[in-house]
Amino acid sequence: MEETRRIKVLISAFACEPEEGSEPEVGWRWAELMSRDNEIVVLTQEKNRKHIEPFLAQNPGVCEGVTFIYHEFWAPFRRLKRRFSWLMLPYYTLWQWSLRKRVRELVEEHAVDLIHHVTFASFRMPVFLGARPVIWGPVGGADTAPDHLLKHSGAWSSAMRERIRNWSTRLAIDLLPWIDPSRRSGGIAFASTPGTAEAFYQHQIPVEILPTVGMVPRERYRSSFSPSGEPLKLLFVGRLHFLKGLQFLIEAMRSITAQQAIVTVVGTGAFESHLKSLVAQMGLEQQVTFQGFVPRPQLPEIYLSHDVLVAPSLYESGGLSILEAFSFGLPAIALKRGGPALSVSKDCGVLVEVDQPQEGICQDLRDAIMHYSNHRELLPTHGQHARERLRENYSWEIKRSTMQQAYQRVFQPNKEHG
Repeated sequence: MEETRRIKVLISAFACEPEEGSEPEVGWRWAELMSRDNEIVVLTQEKNRKHIEPFLAQNPGVCEGVTFIYHEFWAPFRRLKRRFSWLMLPYYTLWQWSLRKRVRELVEEHAVDLIHHVTFASFRMPVFLGARPVIWGPVGGADTAPDHLLKHSGAWSSAMRERIRNWSTRLAIDLLPWIDPSRRSGGIAFASTPGTAEAFYQHQIPVEILPTVGMVPRERYRSSFSPSGEPLKLLFVGRLHFLKGLQFLIEAMRSITAQQAIVTVVGTGAFESHLKSLVAQMGLEQQVTFQGFVPRPQLPEIYLSHDVLVAPSLYESGGLSILEAFSFGLPAIALKRGGPALSVSKDCGVLVEVDQPQEGICQDLRDAIMHYSNHRELLPTHGQHARERLRENYSWEIKRSTMQQAYQRVFQPNKEHG
């Protein structure tokens, strides 16, 4: 009987840092989790070394046996990228392009069986990987902001940028058969949102759906909520950007009294002054409070003191704030787009259709808020279902098991490379 051996995997993780959240956490988590059953080599940016190596020194049991390889494309360009954020994509593309020879060397040096690209987790970002089957993703990015919702006073430049992004996304979808590194290498593609999966289906490219982000329920959670007679406490957490759709929530609050519901806005951003002007214009200063930036360690108390998270983003690949709310036992109200369309079900929140005029979206948001305001008994039930949904669908352990099965499926026909 042939002895099974650990699969040797090269993980491509441009963003990869411990305890950072967002894309860096995605890269780090995949490296950490998949190292339990496989031999892992992680290829990442040189700048991540100063975060990774001290952490490993202080936590010797974490990522045990993982080999980190650091690569940099022309240090002066990296320094420019830090000053000018718009250089991120060109730098990332050149960083990926410069890896081609290095990847071939690492594949031979470490007898790699397969390659797993994890960050950046967007299908629109180029990936120049080969020499072994590639598991691509999960990747998102194919969801676009509906064109009819890009008309808003005070946001002309943001709307124009989104129209350009929509055009480039549609172009990328047309080019997907040439972009996809999984099919041409005999690998597997994972999409993080239904919209991204649909882009693959358009070209008859096999794809499986797996959320990009993962999370587990917190030990502390919201078990008692604001009773009837007190205002329902709504929470928004995120960047104050046109795409986050906070303007729809503010509009919805116009026909809700301060006795029925209030909103706390956590976050800062370029759209903040315009949103505050909207609140003042509508006379909602007593109902909508801007709390500004809140350090991550203080966020648990914020979640635990509110009743419902509202996330009206025009598109959102991950929807991290929703998952965080779920982890604390809060239901969510969100637009049916991107990641939230996957995470929010009817027993743990409300999804609002986006294929309707802005007035309809605002009315549906109002109806969802009033539904919870008038039926407070739903809050603990939906909050518990949210925690269960998180445990069953977004646990990193569940994701690890799914990915390990994918590794096995790709590895078995390619054992000769071992």
